[in-house]
Amino acid sequence: MHTEIINTENHIADIYLLGVGTVGSELLDIIGKESSQEITIRSVGSSKKMIVGNDAVNPITAMDDLNKLGVPFELSEFLNTDGTKVTKQKIFIDCTASETIAKEYVNILDLGFSVVTANKIANTLDQDYYYLIRDTAKNNNVQFRYETNV
Repeated sequence: MHTEIINTENHIADIYLLGVGTVGSELLDIIGKESSQEITIRSVGSSKKMIVGNDAVNPITAMDDLNKLGVPFELSEFLNTDGTKVTKQKIFIDCTASETIAKEYVNILDLGFSVVTANKIANTLDQDYYYLIRDTAKNNNVQFRYETNV
């Protein structure tokens, strides 16, 4: 999953990482070690806490910062948007197993975010939602990437 994000030559991408368990914390580690200025982490969160802001989140200290400085999780604040479409490449990465979050993918895609997920739930809900996710991504010129073998 991480190679698709890190190899974004000639792009500047803002990352919004939700889920800091095994997969999410490893991704932070990889970004901290391998990332260049092409990637900026804007938000990091768990189901209960988040850190957001106009400044980039340091991937090396993100876990400690989340524990010490985290505020209660709220998706709209986490995405740091007022409900309007984003103007540059923004990627929402879901490393949770949350059905609640999976059911928000269409809304997130509609805001102009690409979605990268290891969450199995969205693709196992009803068939209409499966197609809606893909149609919404296509209509908004963003991507929906799904891989459970991370």
